[in-house]
Amino acid sequence: KCNPNQICENRLCVGGCHSDTSCPDNEACIDKQCRAPCDSATTCGPCAECKVINHGVQCSCMAGFNGNPLIGCVKSILKCDGTCPCDLETGYCIKSCAANKDCSCGEICHKNTCTTKCSSSTNCPTGHICSDGLCVVGCRTNADCANDRSCQNGKCKNPCDVVSAGIPCGNNSECHVNDHRAVCMCPDGFQGEPNIECVRYTCDKDNDCETNKKCGSDKVCRNPCLEQGACGSNAQCRVTNRMAYCTCPLGYYGNAQLECKPGTADKCASNPCGQNSRCKDIAGGYECLCPPGCTGDPSKRCVCEQAQQRSDPCKNVICGKHALCQPVNDQDAKCYCPTEYPAGNPYVQCEMKKLPSDCRTNGCGKGAVCQPTDSTGSTVYICQCPPGTTGSPHKECSQVVGCSAHYECPSGQACIANQCQNPCQHNNPCNSQQDCQVQDHQPVCLKLCQCQKNEHCQNGYVCDGCNCILSSQDPIAIPGCEHCPTGVPCDPITGACAK
Repeated sequence: KCNPNQICENRLCVGGCHSDTSCPDNEACIDKQCRAPCDSATTCGPCAECKVINHGVQCSCMAGFNGNPLIGCVKSILKCDGTCPCDLETGYCIKSCAANKDCSCGEICHKNTCTTKCSSSTNCPTGHICSDGLCVVGCRTNADCANDRSCQNGKCKNPCDVVSAGIPCGNNSECHVNDHRAVCMCPDGFQGEPNIECVRYTCDKDNDCETNKKCGSDKVCRNPCLEQGACGSNAQCRVTNRMAYCTCPLGYYGNAQLECKPGTADKCASNPCGQNSRCKDIAGGYECLCPPGCTGDPSKRCVCEQAQQRSDPCKNVICGKHALCQPVNDQDAKCYCPTEYPAGNPYVQCEMKKLPSDCRTNGCGKGAVCQPTDSTGSTVYICQCPPGTTGSPHKECSQVVGCSAHYECPSGQACIANQCQNPCQHNNPCNSQQDCQVQDHQPVCLKLCQCQKNEHCQNGYVCDGCNCILSSQDPIAIPGCEHCPTGVPCDPITGACAK
């Protein structure tokens, strides 16, 4: 028998390993030898950092870079703010150079400016395209430009400048950019046909305003999408039932009320990680991680003790400011507003406002329901939008558009066909000998146990915590199994002879 740090090769004990657990935490068992997996130049993409955690590789983009670390990271570009040399044509910072050594990873010195190398336009920053292996300023479609720019003659430009130079907006109207398009709109306090003329107008109720505006306390019709803080950065806003509805545009993900980040958030939908591992969406890709208390290569398999497979469900829930997290079960948790901050959306921000008066006498808005709550220590009836709807419960609740990413669903569900569903019920990947459980939105196959600890088995069998095993080598000695032929085991649950 060889030592723990040896393997048997040609009847000789030589240094080597059988599994990752035989190696230090910063090494993995590769070709029967403990090696540093980050030593391979192809482990992570260009300009990405490689770390080893629990024997597994974790690739990430360096500070100041973004992209898919498994494919390659590119240097982030910054908008001009007066602190950097500025390209007046694009509005982004540039860096001067005399040689390649003056530039960052993935860049070369081209025409005295650090320029990103590329193989396709997807490797280039916003507002650039790949030409002759270099990212150059330009565009082919609107998707190559920032959300507030459109592609005009191969250049990303403000579409409102084009409107002003061509067909201007009407008298008293304003030009705003929405999803690369110039849109003429009447400002607050005005209404009419924005392409012709906007006239000053006051209101007494919402119906006095255009359908995309609401009447404020100052009797001014305002577009809710133009209110400060209506949506997060990079988000799109549209008015539905006179309320601002925020969404992340194509190519972005995140909470549209806070921030939409470049990339896609559904890379984990294809279950790219190993058994018992967790998949985390990151900008431009995904990251596989072993849960706390588990070891192994998360891209292949994480080895966990049964008791360690359960963790605090609140660890994976992001609550809003002043909100608290409460576990619902072993897998799910929810956010709620505490008594000190009883009002607001717990997933965005809880506010220190008084709860509305009793809705049993004042009533609720269209589609809302009057529900009792004890969040203040005593039962109070308040208006709430029922599940599957959104809006102001004192005005109107409307149907929501489902989900666009896993993180918008409880951790025990996944975003499938734009709806939060149980992935085990939708497409169970487990066999008949396994139990499907959802962990962090992903279906995980766990071995079915015949018995639990201290549970009763047939006479002659004992429970090892999961399976009924023989306490005697002779199955004939087990009462109830005398009818079984010699050498044929007896089923510990039913007492029947095994076939």
